[in-house]
Amino acid sequence: MTRTASTTTMCVLGVGWLLLGAWSLSTGDSLVGVGFCALGITCFGVGFTRRRRRDER
Repeated sequence: MTRTASTTTMCVLGVGWLLLGAWSLSTGDSLVGVGFCALGITCFGVGFTRRRRRDER
């Protein structure tokens, strides 16, 4: 249960960071936007990898 919750949390956080990054990019703050997008991709990737590993077991 805890692993599932953390997996879902990481995916949701990843999407949130991506949205924040997209908003930052749209306001013209490119460095901050790229940073948020990179953080979002990383969080989503970690969550997706955890989910895939769990499904393989």
